[in-house]
Amino acid sequence: MVKSVFSINLAMIKKVSLILLFLLLSVTLTFAQKGAIKKGNKKIKKGEYNEAIAYFNKAVNDSEYKGEANYYIGEAYRLSNRLDEAMPYYAKAIRSKVDIADAYLHYAYSLKTKGAYSEAQSQIREYLEFAEDEEGIAKAQKELENLNQIAIIAE
Repeated sequence: MVKSVFSINLAMIKKVSLILLFLLLSVTLTFAQKGAIKKGNKKIKKGEYNEAIAYFNKAVNDSEYKGEANYYIGEAYRLSNRLDEAMPYYAKAIRSKVDIADAYLHYAYSLKTKGAYSEAQSQIREYLEFAEDEEGIAKAQKELENLNQIAIIAE
């Protein structure tokens, strides 16, 4: 009887240990992903865009930070004058439901450079739905007017 109770307790200890190990690894990974975003943002501020992208790519695999990481990858490409490369990352950020209004606006600008004017208009309208920055809102409204004029000319 003592042996069977000991076997049950040992099995229970193993299960609890595995669960605790899994939780510890999950928490560590989450902090690492957030740390990668912070380090990437520091690199962006220094103008070290390729290094920033490398950090953000580390965070892309974490579903909690996927949208944010994709947005910042797009930002690094945009700020280094590579809008073509930025566009898919803005799209991924938006699909991930990122809570950064500028993702819509910068995605719209990149769509405009590709001649996708109606889709750019749609993204600007999305931006205007939840943007709070008055200067950004004014720029977006002006851009929407410009895109409307382009549509009229194109007809």
